[in-house]
Amino acid sequence: MNSNGKYVLIDVEPGDEIVISGIAGRFPDTDNMKQLQENLFNKVDLGSDDCRRWQHEHPDIPKRSGKVNNIEKFDAEYFDVPFNQ
Repeated sequence: MNSNGKYVLIDVEPGDEIVISGIAGRFPDTDNMKQLQENLFNKVDLGSDDCRRWQHEHPDIPKRSGKVNNIEKFDAEYFDVPFNQ
């Protein structure tokens, strides 16, 4: 995209074409990619020092961290991650 907000087409050799068909991700306190973009552009601090998931007394746990919304929807078993992490 150029400075005018227009997409710029470039010459690509046959066989070197690529397609970006979508993007997905889970980000702290963000429900979708548009909200992530807005948060980043507005310099929103997506980390916090709240204790909504675990206590911060343990020295190996950082005081600040980013926490994704709707953690109960995370398939911990599929990714072989203990749910309490």
